[in-house]
Amino acid sequence: MKRSGLWGFAKASFVFAVIRPLILPFLRPVMMLRQAQAILGDMPLVQSDPANVDPVVDDAETMRQRRISRKWALLFMLLSMGVWGWWLEHISSDVWTIMSLPSLETILISGALGLQSLVQCYTNWRARGHQGSFTALLADAQNLWPR
Repeated sequence: MKRSGLWGFAKASFVFAVIRPLILPFLRPVMMLRQAQAILGDMPLVQSDPANVDPVVDDAETMRQRRISRKWALLFMLLSMGVWGWWLEHISSDVWTIMSLPSLETILISGALGLQSLVQCYTNWRARGHQGSFTALLADAQNLWPR
């Protein structure tokens, strides 16, 4: 009579029951790290060196780039503000504490959306013919609202 199949299952479930409480606190941060890497990996790279930027040849292409970057900048800005408002509502109604995991996740998501909005504002600023680095964009607050 062979009992190795049932015995192997019993050993595996016992090991899982013993190890699970030790591993469980680390699973969620690892999943959050992977999600953050995926979100940041999807963000386009910004070329801040004017020598690396191709000269604008087609005016229709420039207008298209300005329209698209304006649309995405406004979308990301509104999403970031909405997530901040949602976070503030949860903090003020004592649903979350400031240092709780859902609160920190919400802050990170809103920060990523805000950074993506800044990237799109910079793209729009460059499509309007301005030269300079990202700090030159931030020097004038009017540049943060894409035109």
